[in-house]
Amino acid sequence: MKVLIGMAVGVTALALSAPAFGQSVSVGTLTCGDAAQQVQMSLSYYDIGSQANTNTGSQSSGAGAGKVVFEPLEIHTDPGEFPLLLQMVEMGYGFKSCTLVTSGSKRGGASFEFDLVTVKSVNAIGGVPPREDAAPSEYTDVVFEYGAMKSLN
Repeated sequence: MKVLIGMAVGVTALALSAPAFGQSVSVGTLTCGDAAQQVQMSLSYYDIGSQANTNTGSQSSGAGAGKVVFEPLEIHTDPGEFPLLLQMVEMGYGFKSCTLVTSGSKRGGASFEFDLVTVKSVNAIGGVPPREDAAPSEYTDVVFEYGAMKSLN
């Protein structure tokens, strides 16, 4: 995996700010990169998770027993992020780390750190609104794979 260290001018411009898109409410931000370069994206959706391989009813405690499997991180972000993320997929670039900070819930926001992050897929999505008075739906859908995840709370 190639780690993103100094990707051209597009990343620098993107790192300055990530505007909110459409009329959607941000549910968090995802910041990726290293100490020298950061890319920050405002999110309208995120999905993370993990699952443990259990051997209920089995006598086995061998390899794989109790092993945690990380599910991919999926986000929806501004449609303007698509060209840079597409370029990253095409070139095989990744990030040293990413930090997801959620906007909150009744208990406040949560933060997660992901290490050795690659962009698995990126899709530009657009749709006609369900009602005439609603805005069209446009966003970039991104799926990341990563080597490790930890909660920062």
